Amino acid sequence: MIAQKYKWTNVSYEDMIAVGIEGIISSADNFDSTRNVRFGTIATHYILGRIRRIIDAESHTIRKPSTYQSNY
Repeated sequence: MIAQKYKWTNVSYEDMIAVGIEGIISSADNFDSTRNVRFGTIATHYILGRIRRIIDAESHTIRKPSTYQSNY
């Protein structure tokens, strides 16, 4: 479901699925049941982070730094 939300990007759907699976695996490794948080909440956070990271890496845009100040 999360990968379908970003189908409009230039990253292929299969790549987003693969990265999402990596997110599930890393969320399973880092899950702590004593924190009283559901696994689905943690997994969604990891999957979304991984998908956004690959979209940022694949989008060939030039961004100004947040500290950029124009002299005009």
